[in-house]
Amino acid sequence: MVIKKSIDVGGRTLSVEIGKVAKQAHGACWLQYGETIVLATATHKPNPIEGADFVPLLVDYRENTYRKISTAATTVQVAQDPKN
Repeated sequence: MVIKKSIDVGGRTLSVEIGKVAKQAHGACWLQYGETIVLATATHKPNPIEGADFVPLLVDYRENTYRKISTAATTVQVAQDPKN
């Protein structure tokens, strides 16, 4: 089941979509604000760590930038170094 909600914030649309992507994760949502898109996922370990008084957290951040190259016959999307 796909759930999608949208609202206008600052003249742009903020959309949240749940249930469409990353179905292997225990929870995932696709957020889009204007032309910026973020995929947020979460998983959990079935058996908690004995005696742990904290919740271990891992953040994996990846920034990707793309540009389109168009010719008369085709359009190709090419990954680009985010530092440029």
